[in-house]
Amino acid sequence: MNYDQFISKLQNKENFAFSRWGDGEFNCVLQTRPGKANCDGNLYYPDLGNALKEIIVGAPSYYMGMQPLAKRLFPAVANEWLLNGSNWINADILHNASQKEGLYRLFRAYIDRQVLYVGPGYLYRIAKTPSRFYEIESKNCWKHRALILADLSNILDNKTDIVVLISAGMAANYLVDELHKIYGNQHTFIDAGSVFDPYCGVNSRKYHSQIIERLNKSL
Repeated sequence: MNYDQFISKLQNKENFAFSRWGDGEFNCVLQTRPGKANCDGNLYYPDLGNALKEIIVGAPSYYMGMQPLAKRLFPAVANEWLLNGSNWINADILHNASQKEGLYRLFRAYIDRQVLYVGPGYLYRIAKTPSRFYEIESKNCWKHRALILADLSNILDNKTDIVVLISAGMAANYLVDELHKIYGNQHTFIDAGSVFDPYCGVNSRKYHSQIIERLNKSL
């Protein structure tokens, strides 16, 4: 799936799920850095690594995004995962679009749909209304996964066609998987990673400064 197809699915209410697998998820699954954290300060919890491994082994049918960087850092493991029968695409599909052209097409694609942003408090800036936002801790929300899932289920039950955008670090992969198990394609579940950060004035990646500068010039 490319970016045009991604946009088309949102516009046509073709619900789907998408999770991103980068070097952090690889490190967590392989437990190569015990007691350490990723670049966002999210710890590599062993039980999170086990949960992520179960997802990989289960070869889910939804879109699994593999980060090119992770493929370069873990070529043998990446090739093994790519052959497991999952529907693998490029994990950076949204991030590349953000760098190249901005996310205006994405925002327009779901402007007429019900949207729920799940992420740290600063993302409220793009959610704009409480009904479109569920706040989680900016780091290590894995500790509260049961509560998060219960709360999201209360929001999503008896509803259809909600676009759920999740920025929850490595726990996002788990949340996407669990929610897809419960609701299937009743809703859309997207692991957004850090893609919305620069649109909220947060510079959490090297390339974000360029986007923030571009946004400031457009004001």
